[in-house]
Amino acid sequence: MTQPAPSKQFNELIDSMNEMIIHGVNNHLIQKIAVAADKMKQYGKYLDFYIISGMIAAIRGDALETDRLFNAAIICGGRAPNTLCNYASALNNLGRHRSAIKVIDELVSIAPGDLSVVKTALKFHRDAFDINGVNDLKKRCEMLGDPIIDLDVDNNLMLIDELLTSHKVNWEDLASRTELAYSVLHKLGLHMRGRNETLQDGIFLFDFRIDADVNAVFLGESAINDAIAEKTYSPVDNFLYLTCSVI
Repeated sequence: MTQPAPSKQFNELIDSMNEMIIHGVNNHLIQKIAVAADKMKQYGKYLDFYIISGMIAAIRGDALETDRLFNAAIICGGRAPNTLCNYASALNNLGRHRSAIKVIDELVSIAPGDLSVVKTALKFHRDAFDINGVNDLKKRCEMLGDPIIDLDVDNNLMLIDELLTSHKVNWEDLASRTELAYSVLHKLGLHMRGRNETLQDGIFLFDFRIDADVNAVFLGESAINDAIAEKTYSPVDNFLYLTCSVI
């Protein structure tokens, strides 16, 4: 099914939400975007409404509602590039990295020559610690005439790969732990504005940067530890330390 080109207003609303992911949630702006989405629905622009509402749900940390709205968008407009791209972005923002790369990989298969799509896929695979996926996508970027050279990222990936190999675990095991932490923080209503990764002496310190006061951040970190304690032991727990800090 062919998807019509997004309108200028649609793109502006998506850009505004992407800015919030970087610079922090603005509830007043989210409400204005929700009102604009409702108006699109009133004018019969159901696809735009579902995509924008799905992005809002992701910013609010509501994973179930995000899935519901994007599934509605797919039913409405098919598995078209714009829908898949925004769905993958929403999933990645939720910290559901394994699901995000499944969606973005589907988009890469649809548009293998689109450098922007390939670079987005590379980022999402990096966020999920899928080192082989990152290397494959770097090769694709090079084939498309835009080689990716980032020595810091390459060094971190090498250290992560060494950790995974030494503890006989795969990237999915590591991603499952960080995804659990993301879900805990979302349930507490805490908004993340990035993460810091530090690898040193066989330890992987994964720090969530949270836009909240010290007490809320302490509560978030404690809740993550409690959630992990309830899970079956994984060798990942020998080297991964999940922490939270105030922005």
